Amino acid sequence: MTEQIERDLLCIGSPSRKKTNVGDIFVVSPKEGMYLYGIVAKKAIIDSDTPFNLIYIYNYVSDAIKIPEVLSSKDLLIEPRIVNNLGWSRGYFKTIGNIPVEQIDLLEDHGFYDDIKTWRRYFDEFGQEMDHVPKNTSEYTLGNYLTTGDRIFKALDKLGIKTQ
Repeated sequence: MTEQIERDLLCIGSPSRKKTNVGDIFVVSPKEGMYLYGIVAKKAIIDSDTPFNLIYIYNYVSDAIKIPEVLSSKDLLIEPRIVNNLGWSRGYFKTIGNIPVEQIDLLEDHGFYDDIKTWRRYFDEFGQEMDHVPKNTSEYTLGNYLTTGDRIFKALDKLGIKTQ
């Protein structure tokens, strides 16, 4: 049981209370010396007026922290996620830079599905129902570093990348 709990935790760095901004590039470390990169792609609203972070985690692994030259929405490790700020405030996500909003490569025609409250309806990042089934979809739920870490570990396992 302890092994499973330890495996599901990302490596912790320095906590930060700094406000997240669209364009923030951050690192996530599934194990010591392994870095994945993410970006705050947009701000998003779920069931409140509180803005959360729509993040992308890229399928780009390195052994040193350096901002990748290209961050493409065609190369995501996991589906886009809406997350709170706990990843940053507890030190699991570390912001290493920022790029201008207009340089962010956003997924085209992306929406979120909600199977719990609605029967397979789709919403944009502001909770507005979409009038079509978007080409790119992900779950309409608020996540955090734990749920994001779980998705990262599962995706790396599928790719045969060892995290232990």
